[in-house]
Amino acid sequence: MIEIKTLTKTYGGGDVRAVDGIGFTVETGSLFTLLGPSGCGKTTTLRCVAGLEKPDSGEIRLFGERVYSSKSNVFVAPSRRRVGMVFQSYAIWPHMTVFQNVAYPLKGKGWSRKEMRTRALDALKMVNLDGYEDRPAPKLSGGQQQRVALARAMASDPKVFLFDEPLSNLDAKLREEMRGQIRQLQRELGITSLYVTHDQVEALSISDQIAIMDGGRIIEVGRPRDIYLHPHSQFAAQFVGLTNILPASLKGDDDRVGLRLEVPFGELVCTQAETNRPAPDSRVMVLIRPENLRLSIGKIENQPNVWSGNVISSTFLGEFLDVAVSCNGARLRARISPFSEVPDGADVYLHVAPEEFSVISG
Repeated sequence: MIEIKTLTKTYGGGDVRAVDGIGFTVETGSLFTLLGPSGCGKTTTLRCVAGLEKPDSGEIRLFGERVYSSKSNVFVAPSRRRVGMVFQSYAIWPHMTVFQNVAYPLKGKGWSRKEMRTRALDALKMVNLDGYEDRPAPKLSGGQQQRVALARAMASDPKVFLFDEPLSNLDAKLREEMRGQIRQLQRELGITSLYVTHDQVEALSISDQIAIMDGGRIIEVGRPRDIYLHPHSQFAAQFVGLTNILPASLKGDDDRVGLRLEVPFGELVCTQAETNRPAPDSRVMVLIRPENLRLSIGKIENQPNVWSGNVISSTFLGEFLDVAVSCNGARLRARISPFSEVPDGADVYLHVAPEEFSVISG
């Protein structure tokens, strides 16, 4: 378990608050991702956990042991924290073989040469690089070098894995392959992991929990499914995927029907809202994912949340057709079947189910 309490890290004599009093818990055996734009503080947080940065204040515990505490003046050296770290740049030593790269960090830990060799070879086997141990590290592909870095982190038997944007230097296909391998290994080994990325798809696909960061603070924490389908903030909705965001006013709140909302092109009924439900007549924001919008040339009968519009443009993107629709001046994006054909300028109807969009305070 990783426990972070009121962690703060500043630079420039305190002028820049890279990490601003954040706190979170990573449960034992889970993978927790810090997700956010460049400069939001996610890598600084990771480096504080590793011991590569010393925070200004707060507390860090790894499996109950305090490795940093400003109050108690505790700072445990990185070499004693039992963390395995995988970097964005691989950090592969070019003058060494694959085996030497994996085995090198094991020196000085009191293990025999035989035990070090066994640990290194076992780690290479886990990442499907057995048989590559004598190959010069620069002769490997980018994906293979990242697997060497992963094996090196595993070989020392860490209690915690730390991943700092480990896939950002790989092409799209390799990223997809590697994130699947990382997730599979993490689950098989049951190692508590803290993962940093700015890639939303990566975070959604491998995480047990996601913390969205911005400006050194945590904006929202939740399961990937909840973060995507029912975000509690406009920042989270905009950062994770594409979202139609509409200003609205609350006209009623009925336990049986749901929230009744007024939007620029008509009325909506919603059965999903944040825990603290907005007060009547308050200003709110409606969040609708493009894939939850149904588009039809013919009128949709006997359904709530149906309104007419005019197609501005449609773009074929392989997996779906991305359609921009104007509804009384409001521009909406819908993602529909790639087999559909919707001409520009066509009159259409849009529909969203009451349970398939969210409402947050405006």
